Amino acid sequence: MKKTLTMAALVGLALVLMAVSGGHASLAKGPTQIPNHIISLTGTIAAVDSSRQRIAVTIQMTNNPYMYQRGDTEWVNTTSSTLYYVWLGDVRTVSTFAALKVGQRVSINAVASSTTITASRVEVNKPRY
Repeated sequence: MKKTLTMAALVGLALVLMAVSGGHASLAKGPTQIPNHIISLTGTIAAVDSSRQRIAVTIQMTNNPYMYQRGDTEWVNTTSSTLYYVWLGDVRTVSTFAALKVGQRVSINAVASSTTITASRVEVNKPRY
């Protein structure tokens, strides 16, 4: 009986915390952020910072925990293991960071921490099916 009451209290507390936080994670709000959460987004490249190997992306669509960031522009870091692809119709070709240009539509899979987004894959002009 005590285990059931304790579990119910913990579930209730979790629901209250979700309601207070709006039910989503935030890059800026730390405590509600899920560490190393996967983020998937599509948007348009607003800036390219070649010296720091990052791109600023104006987010148009994203997965649920980051829906509130639609319309925001966020810096997306890359690493030496980030994969780059360019789509020409339904044909995907391997690319590089150097091929990224302002104005291109991108689809990105990344890991989000409380302060950064780091891309594992960047795809230019990926078709939507």
